[in-house]
Amino acid sequence: MRIDALLVLATAACSAAPALSVSSASVSANPLNPLSALVSFEARGGDCARVIYAAPGDALAATPCQAVSTGAATIAVLGLLPSTSYNGQLELRSGGAVAASWPISFSSGAVPSDLDAHLEVSGAASDGYLLTAVGFYAVAFDGAGRLRWLRALNDSVVETKQQANGDFTSYQGGSNGFNGVDGRFLQYQPSGEIRRTWGTGAPIFTDSHELLLTFDASGAVAAAHFFTYQFITGDGTDEPDQVAIHSLSRQLPDGTVQTVYASEPAPAEVIEGPGLFAFPDLDHPNSIDFDTDGNYVVSFRNLGEIKKIDASTGAVLWRLGGTASDFAFVNDPEGGFSAQHSARVVGGGRLLVYDNGWRHSPQETRAVEYALDPQAKTATLVWQYRSGTFTAYMGSVQRLAGGDTLVGLSSGEAVRIDAQGNEVSRARLMVSGAQTPFYRMTRVPSLYEYQRP
Repeated sequence: MRIDALLVLATAACSAAPALSVSSASVSANPLNPLSALVSFEARGGDCARVIYAAPGDALAATPCQAVSTGAATIAVLGLLPSTSYNGQLELRSGGAVAASWPISFSSGAVPSDLDAHLEVSGAASDGYLLTAVGFYAVAFDGAGRLRWLRALNDSVVETKQQANGDFTSYQGGSNGFNGVDGRFLQYQPSGEIRRTWGTGAPIFTDSHELLLTFDASGAVAAAHFFTYQFITGDGTDEPDQVAIHSLSRQLPDGTVQTVYASEPAPAEVIEGPGLFAFPDLDHPNSIDFDTDGNYVVSFRNLGEIKKIDASTGAVLWRLGGTASDFAFVNDPEGGFSAQHSARVVGGGRLLVYDNGWRHSPQETRAVEYALDPQAKTATLVWQYRSGTFTAYMGSVQRLAGGDTLVGLSSGEAVRIDAQGNEVSRARLMVSGAQTPFYRMTRVPSLYEYQRP
């Protein structure tokens, strides 16, 4: 809907302040996200602009004030409820001066018919959003469990996250990390526009489990970090004809792919179920993080092992768990983790792990936190959450800014736990009326920009 709005300079600032004006303002649907609207305008004299809006009966909301200069600009309004009408204003700001448009009105679109998804939420209300993937969609739900953001992709969506520059990334494709299917990571703006893709092509395939972007001092992407895999011929005995072997890889902005660490474990190192060569890979890496010194911390599920890897040389600095652990587990009744996912550095020499619990007796999934002492070679359990259930694959953990932990039980529930191990809230992913598994679920404070979860 087109709106010609005349902005009137508010009485503030000083008489020398530049005049603020806007013309040719218009509101249109966002073709990449029906739960979004695009407000376009021509600005003069402003430093930043924002849209203030509300649905009838709802509290007032606002976009962040987006930097503008003289000329055309567009603001994406995100986090709208489906098929809902909104009223609002455009504000143009310069120092202490504020100019506001005449009221504007717009409506959000309908959710696609093949995306019948919401969260069933119990416990304390939470701000921010919960981010995951459902089918061919990256999705985010608000604290009440309502769908508030989506991005449709052209294939199955696996790992989805918000990166440190505020962009989102999703793996698009059907790869499980061992089945030789092409796929790529897409990097896109919160409004949905794709910035670029990351990954490799056959015969070196892009693994779906994790992508981390790092940035230079100017804020530009310095590198993309992910796993790749290729196939080697089996030994002709009990091995499959083709066995996938993995590498930790780093891709530069010019497309160059560097191998940081090549993983070629012996079959004897595979200790996790369902058994050797149940899947045609040995190690099955599934998470990447950075330690405080800039080196990698990488989880290898099938080995029951987490490795710290030198970012420059690819040397293994230590091993935690597995058949050759450099650490002894202390104060852990299970004697360590099993078939783990989502190993996260939480600072102070501590490591948070989603422990699937395949080798535990009885099998039970936990979130565990260890204090690592590289000198004494001990990993001391300092915190755990026992879920009372078993998830054989997938799952996530995330330490939140206030000290709570979000545990993404891959059976389809995200549980928020406080530092004492008490459940604060629980959110069940419901798709077409049934609780539905997910790969990971993480908290995102803002859809517009990265903030510490």
